[in-house]
Amino acid sequence: MAKIYYAILMVVFMLALLWRAPELDLRPLHNDEAVNAIKFGDLWLKGSYKYDPNEYHGPTLCYFTLPFTYLSSAKTFDQLSEKTLRLTPLFFSLLTILILLLLKDELGKSGVIFASLFIAISPMVVFYSRYFIHETLLICFTTMLIVGVWKYAKSGKARWAIFSGAGLGLMYATKETFVFSIASLISAFVLELWYSYRQKRKSSDQKENFKVFVRPFLEKARLKHIILALIAALIVSIPLYTSFFTNWNGPLDSVRTYLPWLERAGGKSPHIHPFYFYFERLLWFKPQRSPLWSEGTLFIFTLIGVWCGFNRRVSFLDKRFIRVIAFYSLILAAIYSLISYKTPWCALGFWSGMLILAGAGAAGLVDCCKNRWTKFLAILLLAATVVHISIMNYRANFVYYADRRNPYTYSQTVTDILRMAKTIDGISKVHPDGKKLVIKVASPEHDYWPLPWYLRSFENIGWYDNLPKEPLPPIVIANARLNVELDEKTNKDWLMVGLFEMRPRVFFELYVEFKWWEKYVMSLPKNRDDSN
Repeated sequence: MAKIYYAILMVVFMLALLWRAPELDLRPLHNDEAVNAIKFGDLWLKGSYKYDPNEYHGPTLCYFTLPFTYLSSAKTFDQLSEKTLRLTPLFFSLLTILILLLLKDELGKSGVIFASLFIAISPMVVFYSRYFIHETLLICFTTMLIVGVWKYAKSGKARWAIFSGAGLGLMYATKETFVFSIASLISAFVLELWYSYRQKRKSSDQKENFKVFVRPFLEKARLKHIILALIAALIVSIPLYTSFFTNWNGPLDSVRTYLPWLERAGGKSPHIHPFYFYFERLLWFKPQRSPLWSEGTLFIFTLIGVWCGFNRRVSFLDKRFIRVIAFYSLILAAIYSLISYKTPWCALGFWSGMLILAGAGAAGLVDCCKNRWTKFLAILLLAATVVHISIMNYRANFVYYADRRNPYTYSQTVTDILRMAKTIDGISKVHPDGKKLVIKVASPEHDYWPLPWYLRSFENIGWYDNLPKEPLPPIVIANARLNVELDEKTNKDWLMVGLFEMRPRVFFELYVEFKWWEKYVMSLPKNRDDSN
C-alpha cells in the first residue's frame, strides 16, 4: 500500500509540474514582475541589493532567483528570459506540495493526496506560480510555519521548533503581509484551545479551569526551543535584509516599512475594491463575452472539510488540526476582505488553507460513503471536479493568459507590447547606432512599466513624466494621455507609426523619425505576415 501511496503522490506532483512548466514566457511580464526583474538584475549583475521600505517587498524573491539564473545560459541582462525568472515561483509552488506530505498523520494518506491534487490544479494557484512576484514564496514559507508549529505542539521536539522558526524568518523576509498570517494563526490556535476546552467541559462532570486545561500545551513549549526558533528566524532573515551584512539599516527598514503600507491599506492607493473582490474571482466571475469562471466546486469540498473538523464520526482525520486550518483560513479571508487595498494574488493566503481543507473534505466524503454506490457517486463527483477545474486551468493559463476577462489577471500587460518591442528592435537594426540609439519615453507618474524590461537591451533610454524638450531622438514613446501629436508639430519629420495598448485602457503612441521609419519599412520582407 505504501508503494501505491507514493506512486499516486508522484503522479500528482508530475501533474503539478505539467500545469506549471510549459510556455512560462507565454504571458507578457506584468508591471510588478518587470519591477522585480529590474531589481533582480541589479543584484545579479552588480551585486547590488538594498531593501526599500517603501516598495518592492522583501529580499527572498531576488536572492532565491540567483541559483536559477546561474544555471541558465544567460550572461547579460538582455539574455535573461521570462522563463528563468518564473522558475523561482514555480519551484516554491512545487515545494509547498512536498511540505504537505508531512501532514500524513493529520490528514491521512487520502487527505494528503487530495490536498496535494487540489493545490496542483487550482487555476489561481497555478496562475500565480507562473508569476514573478512574492506571493507563491510567502505561501510556501507560511505552510512551513503552520506544519512546523503544529508538529511541535504535538511532539515538543526541537527540530520542529527550528523548522517553524525558519519558516517564520523566511515569511518575514518575503512580504510585509506576513503579519496577517501570523495574527490569523495565533487567533486560530486560541480559538481551537477555547473550543476544545468547552467541548471537554460539556463531556465531563469535572469543571476544569481554562488555565489548567492550557497548561500541558504551554509546558511543551520549552523556553530553549522558543529561543531556537527565534534564532532560526534571525539566521535566515538577517543576512537577507542586510544584503549579506553590507546594509545594516535593512533590518530597521523592515520595521519602518509598515507605515507606508498601512497608508495604502487604509485607502491611499488605486487598488481599492469592495469586500467581495476575492470571492467574486474565486466563486463566480462572469464578464461580458466570457465563459463563467468558478472554483466553487473546490469550495464545496472546503465546506465539507470544515464539517469533518467538527464531526465526531470522522475518525481518520486530526480534527483539531482541521479546525485550526479552518479558523486560520476564515480569519485571514476576513482580514483581506475588510482591508480596502486588494490585489487578487493576495487571496492565495487564505485560498491555500481552504484547499487543504478541501483535501480533508474530499477524503472525509469518500470515507463516509460506506456502500458501493455512494462511494462510486463520491468518486464520480471528485472526477467531475478535477475535469472542470482542469478545463478552467487550461483557459486561465494558456488561452486567456493575458486577457482582462481572466479573473486572475489584474492590470495585466497585453501582447501588444511584444509588437511594439519587435518594431523598435527592427528600427535599431537599420539605424547606425544600433542598440545605442536614443529613445525617450514620456508617461505621467512613471506609468511606463513594464517597458524597462522589454527595452532592456537599449543603452540610451530616457524616462520622463512629460514630453522632453527638443532635440527629439529617433524614437519617442508617449502615453496617449499626453496628446503629443509630433507628426503635426514636426511637419511629418516624426511619424506616429502605431498606437499600442500596454494594459487595459492604457495606450502608448510610437513616434519614429521619418527617415528611419522609411528604412525600416524598406527592410521588411515583401511577403511578410503582419500578424507576427
